[in-house]
Amino acid sequence: MLFRVLQAWNTTFISGVLHGNLNPNFYGDYVLQDAIYCRIVAQLWTELANNATVDKKVRRYANDSISGYEACSVQLFDRWSVKDDGGDNYGVLLQNPVKEYTTYINETMIAHPPNALIATYACLKLWTNLTNELWDIVKDETSNPYRVWVNENRDDGSSAREQAAQMDEWDRKYQWYDWSEALSLYRSAMLNEINFFNHAGNSSKYLSV
Repeated sequence: MLFRVLQAWNTTFISGVLHGNLNPNFYGDYVLQDAIYCRIVAQLWTELANNATVDKKVRRYANDSISGYEACSVQLFDRWSVKDDGGDNYGVLLQNPVKEYTTYINETMIAHPPNALIATYACLKLWTNLTNELWDIVKDETSNPYRVWVNENRDDGSSAREQAAQMDEWDRKYQWYDWSEALSLYRSAMLNEINFFNHAGNSSKYLSV
């Protein structure tokens, strides 16, 4: 997994933020796609929480996970003054990196609901590592235009730790995880993260809102 973390540092978004030379159009596109990602994942957690065929413990965890993703989505859209069009995406075109990533999460949830935590863990873990390491590097670089973004998006890692602890508990008590499969799923999630960092900012066309 160290290789994937190193890959993340070389992606268009993270490298651009680090060096302060990220194309502003890429940055804007990326943030809006991130907002869509959060909105869709909130919807997927909602569907899982409302699925009566799923174990109550998983449904409870899913229900507790909804608000964080919803709040992130609304905050990002509001910050960019993108109004709610009443649809799924606030009028912003869904690009392939988000579509592919959220499709992967959805398919993983459907196949084995406890694996939802694996499919979403890569984002939580990688985000914590990257933003905190980025801040250590750019905190004194006041000329870096993305320094403010890094500071605002630093994460204490509590969500990642809680999710990892929940998976460990479920496996200890109920043996819900095949860890060989889990590693494969985590690798897939990490690849989706890399793809997101490299390509989520490539779009510059949006639906009229």
